[in-house]
Amino acid sequence: MLGKLYLFAQRFMDLRFLKFLAVGLTTMVVQFSSFAMMWDIFHLPQRLSVSISYIAAVTFHFLSNRFFTFQAGNADVFKQLIKYIIIVCLNYIITIVVVDVCVKTLFLSPYIGVMAAIATTVMTGFLFLKYWVFGEASRLGKAKQLER
Repeated sequence: MLGKLYLFAQRFMDLRFLKFLAVGLTTMVVQFSSFAMMWDIFHLPQRLSVSISYIAAVTFHFLSNRFFTFQAGNADVFKQLIKYIIIVCLNYIITIVVVDVCVKTLFLSPYIGVMAAIATTVMTGFLFLKYWVFGEASRLGKAKQLER
C-alpha cells in the first residue's frame, strides 16, 4: 500500500508540477498587475477591470501550461481549449462547493474556505491538465525527447 502511494506521489511530483506551480504564481502576478493597470492607470470601472484581468490571466495560464509546462504546442489547440474551458468551469464549481462546506458546515472563515478551494483546485487542475487536456500531446512530446 505504501509502495503504491509512494509511486503515485513520485509520478505526481515531477518537474511539470513545479512548472505548473510557477505558472500559477506568475498568472497571479499577471492578474493583479493587469487589474491594477486597468483600475489605477486607465480608470476603467471595477467590473470591467476585473473582467479584463481575469481574461488576461486565464489566457496566460492556458498558453503557459500548453507550451511551457506540458510542452503540448503541437496538438490541436481548439480541442485543448475546449477541454481547458471545461476544467475552468469544473474548478469553479469545486471552489463554490469547498467554500460553502467550509463556511456553512464547518463554520470557518470564508478566507479559509478560499484557501482550501485553492489547494483543492491546484491539485485537480494539475491532474486534469496533465492527463486530459494536454496529456496526449505531453506524452508525445516526452517520447520525442527520449528519442533524441
